[in-house]
Amino acid sequence: MIRTKINIFLTILTSALYFNANAQEINIILKGVLIDSLSNQFVAGVTVKVLEGNKTLAQEKSSNYGVFLLKVPKNRKVDLEFTHLNYGVKKMKLSTDDKNTSIDLGFVSLSGRTNLLEEATVTGNLSPIRKKIDGIEFNVQNDPDKDIYSVLDMLQKVPLINVDGQDKISLKGKSNFKLLINGKPSALFSGDPGTALKMMPSKDILKIEVITSPPSKYDAEGIGGLINILTKKKTDDGYDFYIGTSYNYPYGPLGSFNTNVKKDKLQLSVLATTFFQNTPYNTVDKTINFVSEQNVEQHGEQKFKGNSSMLRGQLLYELDSLNALSLSGSWKRDKFDMISRIVNHQSNLADFTIFQNGAPFWKTGDVDLNYQRGFKKNPKKFLNFSYKYSTSSNAVQDDLRFEGIDWSNSNQSNIFGFKENSVQVDYENQSKYLLIESGGKFIARNSNSLYNYGQDQQNEFKFDYNIFNLYQTIGYETGSWSYKAGLRMDLMAFPQRSNDQDDKLNLLPSLAVQKSFDKHHSIGMTYNERIQRPNISEMSPFIDRANPNFISAGNPKLEPTKGRNVNLSYSYIDKLSVITDFGYYYTNNSIQKVYTSNTDSLINVSYENLGKERSFDVNANIGYTWKKIRLTFNGRLSYIAMQGMYKNMQLKNDGYENNLSFTMAIPITNTFRTNLSLRHTGPQLFLQGRSNAYTATSVSFTKQFLDKKMSVFVSLNNPFSEYFTRKNFFSVPEFSTTSFNRQNYRTIVLSASYSFGSSNLKTKKIKKKIENSDQNTFEIKPLK
Repeated sequence: MIRTKINIFLTILTSALYFNANAQEINIILKGVLIDSLSNQFVAGVTVKVLEGNKTLAQEKSSNYGVFLLKVPKNRKVDLEFTHLNYGVKKMKLSTDDKNTSIDLGFVSLSGRTNLLEEATVTGNLSPIRKKIDGIEFNVQNDPDKDIYSVLDMLQKVPLINVDGQDKISLKGKSNFKLLINGKPSALFSGDPGTALKMMPSKDILKIEVITSPPSKYDAEGIGGLINILTKKKTDDGYDFYIGTSYNYPYGPLGSFNTNVKKDKLQLSVLATTFFQNTPYNTVDKTINFVSEQNVEQHGEQKFKGNSSMLRGQLLYELDSLNALSLSGSWKRDKFDMISRIVNHQSNLADFTIFQNGAPFWKTGDVDLNYQRGFKKNPKKFLNFSYKYSTSSNAVQDDLRFEGIDWSNSNQSNIFGFKENSVQVDYENQSKYLLIESGGKFIARNSNSLYNYGQDQQNEFKFDYNIFNLYQTIGYETGSWSYKAGLRMDLMAFPQRSNDQDDKLNLLPSLAVQKSFDKHHSIGMTYNERIQRPNISEMSPFIDRANPNFISAGNPKLEPTKGRNVNLSYSYIDKLSVITDFGYYYTNNSIQKVYTSNTDSLINVSYENLGKERSFDVNANIGYTWKKIRLTFNGRLSYIAMQGMYKNMQLKNDGYENNLSFTMAIPITNTFRTNLSLRHTGPQLFLQGRSNAYTATSVSFTKQFLDKKMSVFVSLNNPFSEYFTRKNFFSVPEFSTTSFNRQNYRTIVLSASYSFGSSNLKTKKIKKKIENSDQNTFEIKPLK
């Protein structure tokens, strides 16, 4: 850590406090920085007391950067006491005299709670969960599996998040959430977020924030909430290297490399990952039963082979003690070859076969430039300017061949994606009890779909619009109560009136209230309104004719969806942790996939703003440490009701959705542990149908070597089920259809990782000049 700069920053604050104090008070300023003894990360929220016998002379909580400042009387012998929920009580003795006006304790390290040391071995001696006013925070660095797990694996441990057996992620049961990296959207997640997260090692992740009620400073999109992944940043000169490799049978190998280097004012971090995949053949079956007694049956198989590659990097440079620049970027490419064969049988035709050779392709990338300005008089005052460019391109390219029917062979392609430029200004001013966040953002988003049928038929669809945002948030703390309220203006404008859309103005409020009863218990209430904009794949009019009986296309007339969320929460975090969330969600124009038919053999699949959707949700996460064994339960039960118009008829569907997971972490020795997990995902409801339920199981073992620098991991997933069949059933008055997709379910994963590094933690003397170094992380800290 850069002790010099932190001490200089503390000197400034000390001077301000000292010279503004009453001249008759004879006090010494006591200062220091609290850090975790294992990770060297700053520790926030530590209660620091100055005691004289049983009398408390002064008391303060450490800041988000671990800083504490206290006034201590001169010529006294006092005791210092440091207390925090996740750490043991630390005590120090201190004597003051008339010679010094301030005392600098430097870095004060805190260790894990001694009364839980043996029982908490599996969780790295620290509870990884922290309740916040607008969500929860999961500290990845306090989890013992951080050295070997991917971020996707780690998400399975985070409350309110469900990762099903197909690596699909949901937040409180909803898939319409947004994934962020360091508080900002990333193009990495515009394709398949599960694959991107599987390629990111959790070794480089500091925390995962689950923001169930996003404050107004975040973009308006993401009705289901936000998952914010915060990466580690080195606080001291040196380097860290991580090399990991794994093989997932029967799919293929994965390799990753990560490094963080810091020297003086310059810091560089790089992550590179590649994943090769060769899937076994999947079985695909479909049936259509019309009321006219015409039936269609299809039986086929398909196979994918290809690779995914990802690159992320960030360069951070401190211009001086108050100004800093950062440049970050990411790139991801998925390239596969697909072969498919489908045999079609229907009542009025002879059997025929459809052969499909495809080359699906997805490429995304972004570049982000930030400038942050700090202020000498207030270390918690920031002004941030940023520019970001994002792009995403997806290609569907198919060669189609038919046997048994007099149809000409053909080919089709659709290249679709978006380009986005955004400029953003953020201002934050935080005092001891008050938080003010203000800002604005402009986004120019250009979406495009270029599709071809054969060599002579080419069409293009464009959907361009601009987004203007202004926001204001005010937070306040008094005693055990915390409040945060905000408003975001979101104007979606169409400068060229593309697609005959009208400008759309939304005023989106957010409100959060939290009451803390002690260091363990808290209750909260939140309300927010957010929107979901349709993406280009849902809007492109490209007609996919790969399966002549199932024609799919987008809908250019889709409108954004506006949703309202109300949540009540209760949390208790200690050796036993309990987090509960009761929610209500409502929207009156939800986007639904719609099945229609105009003939006795053809199904049209598209998207519509159909109507109302309501859900009542109960989420619970319970964790308990029993005789060194950590038990965790995560579950959700939702009642969902939907209704919408279909061909002048009102359709309704309602029922229950559920998912649950249970994990058991068993430390056999200090360097050898095993994990058992069970995940169940219940049926998913649609307006016209539902899917089936399924269960996933896993057992894994981790062994560490070389002073825990090297980890070896082996996992057996779904040992009792070789295959899994995904079923979707849809029914309307004219017909019903069922699809079956059977794929390999049993996998064996073998992984190994090695990490090493060097740091310089030598103490430096305070230089006689004015500096402020509390501005080096590009993270705007929330009130709680």
